[in-house]
This record gives sequence, structure tokens and C-alpha cells, in this order.
Amino acid sequence: MGKYKLVRIEWEDAVANPNWFNLSEAKQWMGEMPRVIETGYLISENKRCVVLSSAIATGTQISEEKFGQLHFIPKKMIVSMKHFKENN
Repeated sequence: MGKYKLVRIEWEDAVANPNWFNLSEAKQWMGEMPRVIETGYLISENKRCVVLSSAIATGTQISEEKFGQLHFIPKKMIVSMKHFKENN
């Protein structure tokens, strides 16, 4: 598993509300941006985004490794990212 770094990312999430509001209610609805803390394996990273996986199933002779619960996070939404040190 050592080829994938374990990271903790804090990021601001977008919010939607399916209800109907009059204009004054709609203007008041916008509040603080919710923050999410996500921990996972860093699968991919570029200038625009990171991709995390919560779980990795190791490959065998008959199947390749698989990645579960993928999270695509735009870098513009990331507040902080911490890399965990490996314990060998």
C-alpha cells in the first residue's frame, strides 16, 4: 500500500436545498460554507483537483487492484491537506 499516500483534507463543500423560498428567505438561507474533513489514499493529483480513495483492494494474480469510494475534490475548495507519515 506504500505507493499511495494517506492524506487528510479539509475542504469547503457546496450546498443545495430542494425547498421553495420567497426572496427574503432565499437571501437569508446562505450561511457559512460547510467544511468537510476527508481522509483517504491519494490516488491522483494535478493543478485542478485531487482524487482520494477510502479503500484499496490489493491485486492478485487474477485481478488488478481496485479502488472504492472515490472522492474528486477541486483544489479551489481545499482549505488544508496533511500528509501522514508511514510507519514501517
